[in-house]
Amino acid sequence: MIPTQDLNAFLHAPTIEDLWGLLTRRMEDYGFDRLIYGATRYRTATSLGDPDDFVLLTNHAPEFTEGHLDF
Repeated sequence: MIPTQDLNAFLHAPTIEDLWGLLTRRMEDYGFDRLIYGATRYRTATSLGDPDDFVLLTNHAPEFTEGHLDF
């Protein structure tokens, strides 16, 4: 279970960069050293929508993302 203190820090992070830093450090405590997060509000049954509308965050090396996450 994630401590309430950490959840509050996530919810009150002033920027997406701050939130991502908090989350990646916390997940390292669970043994996850690489993360990919993706979100879109425009998903349909057959599409994730326009790639320009995606939020995609990762701490993988560019060598990995360039071959797997390019849109």
